[in-house]
Amino acid sequence: MHRAGTAAATVAAATVAASVAASATTLYAKKSADVHQHGYTTVASLLSEEERAVLLRHTRRSPAAPANSAELDALPPTAEPTKGRFHCELTTTFHRSWNRSDCKTTSSIRTTVLSVESKTAEFAKIYFDKDRFRLTQLQLLDSEPNSANQFWHIDNTTGGLTFVIALENITPQKGPTELILGTQHVHDSRDGSLCLMNSINMLRGALFLSSSVNDVDDVDDVDATAAAAAAAVTLKTACVEERDAFIFDSRLWHRGGANTSDVSRPVMIVRYDHSNYSPPGIGIVGTSLLRFVGWLIEDTVLGRASK
Repeated sequence: MHRAGTAAATVAAATVAASVAASATTLYAKKSADVHQHGYTTVASLLSEEERAVLLRHTRRSPAAPANSAELDALPPTAEPTKGRFHCELTTTFHRSWNRSDCKTTSSIRTTVLSVESKTAEFAKIYFDKDRFRLTQLQLLDSEPNSANQFWHIDNTTGGLTFVIALENITPQKGPTELILGTQHVHDSRDGSLCLMNSINMLRGALFLSSSVNDVDDVDDVDATAAAAAAAVTLKTACVEERDAFIFDSRLWHRGGANTSDVSRPVMIVRYDHSNYSPPGIGIVGTSLLRFVGWLIEDTVLGRASK
């Protein structure tokens, strides 16, 4: 009787697990379609509360959220490429150690990262469909109070997938990731090549917006293509609740916003790219031009929104 009860419980647990997996697959398929169509989506409660707690105490390394010192010592040191933003890059650690079957490391951070990455990888598998893809970035990021805006940039010119996973609620004051929707069409999703007409229209729209004429609806003698491109440009801020994931097409022009609050913004970043196309797929000249046009769009779109 005891064995029969145990067997029944095992079958029931397996049935529940299969149902949960099927539900996740259905959800990820819908959300993946949103990224393809709109450039971004959100997934609620990607993290469990336990996963969030482990990641948080290893990202915000403060006395208020102490992490095991031995585990911290085993992590790569943080880097501060832009003022107030501390990155703990785990990509190499993941590939060379944590994800290997012969890895003997036992720690809460490794177990948690593997668990979370299995979920993001499942989403990526649906998103990339039959295309081969690989993990290209895995990091913990903490943006301190008074950290400034990043410059506008892209993660890759091909259609990769970037996850920003909130370890605490992300409010407008905390400097959420900002994106310029529509810019994913500047580069071809398959090979990263420049879509010339889309790029020209985007530039014309930016220049149109930055001209003395800002009210598109009241203008009769403007270039219709530039006006349409200008009207299509919108700014999106990734304000999400803790445990949620904001997911976007890696071609989207984006940046981390300025943190004007009195607390930091801790997140986990995960990115996947096509196996044959390494990020970022753009040189210094292209990056500088993107940064300048992004600034034009930002300045004029925000100005238009405030009127």
